[in-house]
Amino acid sequence: MSTLIRSSGDFHVDRQYDFVELLLAEKDFHAAFDLLQSLVDRVPNWAWGWYKLGEVAHVLGRMDVAQTSWERVIALDDTDPYGAGAMLNLMGVRDDDQMPAHFIETLFDQYADRFDTSLVQKLEYTVPERLGVAVSELHPDRFKATLDLGCGTGDGWGRVSASFRSSQWRRSFARYAAPSAKARDLRHLVQGRCIATAAFGSACV
Repeated sequence: MSTLIRSSGDFHVDRQYDFVELLLAEKDFHAAFDLLQSLVDRVPNWAWGWYKLGEVAHVLGRMDVAQTSWERVIALDDTDPYGAGAMLNLMGVRDDDQMPAHFIETLFDQYADRFDTSLVQKLEYTVPERLGVAVSELHPDRFKATLDLGCGTGDGWGRVSASFRSSQWRRSFARYAAPSAKARDLRHLVQGRCIATAAFGSACV
């Protein structure tokens, strides 16, 4: 599982950062900005602190500070798990072709434990059921195997598995999803990421 590291490594700074979150909840952005600025001055290698400083600066219209803060995040960790590069793209400072793989994986991992509930219950996602019915009607004898290029939770497979006879290969975006996928009786789970290719669909690596 990919987790976001928010700690500065300094207990006292982390405690003060808790107060930053309270200020943000109260929408006191100016006070939060000032406190964050003092904290990153004390712990200059704290990537999460710089990322949050960039966020608050952006809200306040301090685009120069937002840019330098997010650039500092990437300088500290070029895998960019916080998505600072994406924020710089939105500012027009960068023009990356795609978001960093580590950011996408980390983002999904933070969401994976409630992904199925949000998708099925809140968004009323019904594609797996409809696909299962269609496959059963077109090929009632069932397939020996299928390749599911999915998110890795196993939700889709659990709803169409009656149409398939034995094994299934699944390519997953996130390590975190593997336990829930295995609980749904997936025979093989492979982590990977799909990269769009020009006019020819997609390639998975």
